[in-house]
Amino acid sequence: MKNVCYIVLVLLVVSSAPLWAYTVSGKVYMGYFGSPVPVSSAVVQLSLPGYSTSLFSAQDGSFVFKVQNTIATGTKMTLKATKGICVGSTTWNCNSQSEVKNVYVFCSVVVNPNVSIQIASEQFGTFGPQPPVAVAGSVDVVGPPVIVQNFQIKLAWNPQNVLNINQIVPRPDYRITSWSSVPGSGEAYIAGQPIVPKPLPAPPMEPESFFDIFFEANVPPETPAMFASVTVIPEETQLMTTEGYAYPYQRQTDYLLGEPEPCQPLFLIDRFTDWQKALNAERPNANIRPTPQAGWEAYMAGWNEPAFVEGQPYPQNQFSPADLYVWGGGGGGGGCEEPGLVMVWGNDQMPSGNYASAWRYDYGLDPDLSNCTIQVTVTPPNGVNITAVSFAMIDVNGNIRSWWWAVPGVIPQGVATTVSINTAQTGIAAANPVASGYMSMPGFDITQVQFFDVDENFNYIFGQQPAPPPGGGLPGRAWNYWSNLTVTKTTQAYKGNYVKWSQPPVLAPQSGSIPLIRGWDEKSVYTPPQPPIMADDWLCIDNRPVTDFHWWGSFIGWTQPYLPPVLPKAFHIGIWTDVPAGPGVPFSHPGTMIWQHVCDNWVWNFAGYDLDPRLEPIKNEACFQFNQLLSQNDWFYQKPSGPEGTVYWLSIAAIYDPAAQVQYPWGWKTRPHFYNDDAVRIQAVQNGIWPPVLGAMWGSGTPVEYPQGTSWDLAFELTTNEKAYIDDPIPGDIGGPGESLTPDGAVNLHDLAIMAAHWLMSAP
Repeated sequence: MKNVCYIVLVLLVVSSAPLWAYTVSGKVYMGYFGSPVPVSSAVVQLSLPGYSTSLFSAQDGSFVFKVQNTIATGTKMTLKATKGICVGSTTWNCNSQSEVKNVYVFCSVVVNPNVSIQIASEQFGTFGPQPPVAVAGSVDVVGPPVIVQNFQIKLAWNPQNVLNINQIVPRPDYRITSWSSVPGSGEAYIAGQPIVPKPLPAPPMEPESFFDIFFEANVPPETPAMFASVTVIPEETQLMTTEGYAYPYQRQTDYLLGEPEPCQPLFLIDRFTDWQKALNAERPNANIRPTPQAGWEAYMAGWNEPAFVEGQPYPQNQFSPADLYVWGGGGGGGGCEEPGLVMVWGNDQMPSGNYASAWRYDYGLDPDLSNCTIQVTVTPPNGVNITAVSFAMIDVNGNIRSWWWAVPGVIPQGVATTVSINTAQTGIAAANPVASGYMSMPGFDITQVQFFDVDENFNYIFGQQPAPPPGGGLPGRAWNYWSNLTVTKTTQAYKGNYVKWSQPPVLAPQSGSIPLIRGWDEKSVYTPPQPPIMADDWLCIDNRPVTDFHWWGSFIGWTQPYLPPVLPKAFHIGIWTDVPAGPGVPFSHPGTMIWQHVCDNWVWNFAGYDLDPRLEPIKNEACFQFNQLLSQNDWFYQKPSGPEGTVYWLSIAAIYDPAAQVQYPWGWKTRPHFYNDDAVRIQAVQNGIWPPVLGAMWGSGTPVEYPQGTSWDLAFELTTNEKAYIDDPIPGDIGGPGESLTPDGAVNLHDLAIMAAHWLMSAP
């Protein structure tokens, strides 16, 4: 009887346990402009390290995955949905044990010169309403399916025909999203999309009709009848993907690494015009103002207990309001070389003692400054008796967090010193150089910062204090100089699992925590179709595939540490064979493009600022690292030829929307010479078609040198998800031929001999 009761008890315990510990639910939608359309019967796959499962989406596109095990917070999760030729995915880090994630699928797009838009040849010989004219599209030759997701078509006719549009009627499977036509202009622009993306017909099928257009010929009765012919303007007619204009290549990537961290709040003030704009007193929302008396009193009160935390308390002082002006750099009265802000305070009627003044920056952006780096350069002039400088953050409730540095004990006089603050840390060590003192009021909220307060303290001794113009001689007044105010998000560069080839940027000596990168940007843009695009050589020494690309570049002329408003839609990545230097070949260069990829799911992180050797000491162009993880079917497999390996060339070029107005074009970051020959500019290919595509052969170009005769390369890394043999050799394989201690793929007497020799050397 006891055994029976025990079995029943176990069954009750088991039946009361939860059947799953983690769930993720959502819907599959067709990703196109307009209201989302649920996708039923899509294959939805959930993947995470060590686990994968699949199911079909329901009629309304919904799905629910139930996993019996608890998923650790931060685990990388991926949902991938497939329906026919339409694929989509989303990747995230697990945040809770019950999550909702939708997946948007996109259809592959292949657009090539064989795709065309047709309109019936219609001529109107009478005035008044005209019969409908059909606008259709088709593929001229049999080939891969071309999926129409959106279209934008321009129609044109002779404006003297006084032909206007009455109505545009879509065919049953399509909708018109917008159209415009100015009466009498002789032009019309029509945009639309299929209800569900669908393939274009190929011969011998008839073209697919998108819509009918109804004209009215407004020819005056007294004017002889005029014939009008409506035509299509091919170069201004586009089939579109959901992300913009389509290009002559297939959308290849279906795996997204994940978006970078939110890129605000970020900014940089380092140019004369930036400081002028920030200080413009006539602008009601000017960012920089003198700190008011009440603000300074609250600041000094914060240095009293219990807010004071670490180091030395801020020196006691009397407050004097500030006068502010901008100096363009170039020395002046205090050796201030870069554009910045001069703060002047005090007068010659003051008794001797310590006096302080401050200026306030109204942040005015996203106030969340958690996990950021703040930098500002301070130059305490010689002979002015500056004794302290400090930097404070003030939240929307008036609570303060601040650091101060002793002068000249920590910050020397007459030297431009960059101070950095890591907002993810607290205490004096959060600052570089380490602060003399730190305080933080109870309740300070780093996510709600409203102001920066920047100040100086000086010991007044009567005398003349020369300052940069227009300050000139300043009897009895103190001054200080600030430049290069920067706020950046603290991000980490992405690294692949195992490195195949690495020639990253070269960092220059610096005083702050934000990297200075030695090099400049070589413009490399795939569209609009004008050369050059950039390429550099690399060496493959094993047969592991390239699964990840990482490269560095800037947007030429762009100084802020976040991306400019007009971005590449994608990057074209090509791998070429090598043509080594030799007779008739003055420098090595790419040969034939043997592999290409369109990187349309790239992610990025801020990497630092350029230190251009051609323009030193200018260092204000922002540099970014770009990362792309390839789908497995897109990996690049190479064939190294023997132990010396195989030389390949990598080209990377930005692809922009042809209609975009690109003010800051992308450029690939140069770096001092690393391997073999110079990087090159590809100016032309042999078939004359530009930009180059798979099979293109080198035509002409130039090496990258500065100064002439000094080689420069480009910054990039190639990584793989497979270990090299040396990372995980066969147990006992400890050496190769001769005296090499590198594993050679076999366990033999040579390994035994090495082991014996080491045993003898270590034996007593």
